[in-house]
Amino acid sequence: MALYYRAKAHRDIGHNEDSRHGYQQVVEGGGRLAPAARRGLAQASRLAGDFPTTLAAAQSLGWEGRHQRVLGDVRWAQGEPARAAAAYLAGGLEAEQHAKSGEAAHNQALRALALAFLDPRQADDELELAHQLLTGLDPRATTIKAAIATLIRDAGTPTTDDRARALRTELGSRASPP
Repeated sequence: MALYYRAKAHRDIGHNEDSRHGYQQVVEGGGRLAPAARRGLAQASRLAGDFPTTLAAAQSLGWEGRHQRVLGDVRWAQGEPARAAAAYLAGGLEAEQHAKSGEAAHNQALRALALAFLDPRQADDELELAHQLLTGLDPRATTIKAAIATLIRDAGTPTTDDRARALRTELGSRASPP
């Protein structure tokens, strides 16, 4: 477990080779975090811009590796929000089938974000569902994605600038140590 989280920390601070090496060790060791480590390797390829490798890896991740979310992330990075939204929808449905409410909420927030760029009216319904799924959960990153999707949906309205500043302030205060 420590190896996996160290690899994840290396990814978060930009030490990509150390991250890949750690994820690879977890994959080779098998165990319950191996699917997440395979997803980490796929995401490392995506972050490096190696989309063919990422797409090939996503095909083998299965549900345990959150293959639909990885596909959505690739499509998003390639500027295909409609295809990303479809993948996030499929990922959310899979999460519901496996009773993984946090994963369902995460995919829903990502779907809302993608749709906010395509169709603000449809994004309304998707954001409402994301907020419903987030009720009772505390996934900070997903909540932030939903807030950003709301701002994008509302871009150009009179209160958007004030709300964006408030979100930026809130995020800054959460990042600061007490």
